[in-house]
Amino acid sequence: MDGWYRLKLGFHKRNGTPTAADLVVKTGSVDLRPALIVNEDQDIPVQSNDPGKTHSNAIHIHNGFNTERGSDGCQTIRPSEWPAFIGHFLGIYTSLDDWHQNGSFKGRDIGVLIIE
Repeated sequence: MDGWYRLKLGFHKRNGTPTAADLVVKTGSVDLRPALIVNEDQDIPVQSNDPGKTHSNAIHIHNGFNTERGSDGCQTIRPSEWPAFIGHFLGIYTSLDDWHQNGSFKGRDIGVLIIE
């Protein structure tokens, strides 16, 4: 749905404990890949093919596919564009503390996602 949603650095596919070695461009369905976290994983209003679904949580901006979205709610980036997109953030925010704070898979607040 249209709106302004806070963005944080973080990780998608949260299996394990991230280390500094995880702060690299990852593609596919690899665990602990850097991503952007929308609205701190809290509920946001959505438009869905399922008429009973009006909210979703754990929405991330992460790598996707060429011919399908591969996600119900997450904003996905095409594989050819993903390395430059996430690499921008990895180049600026180089500390694990930027991406993973206080045992949370959510890190530093970096701005907003505007959907219109």
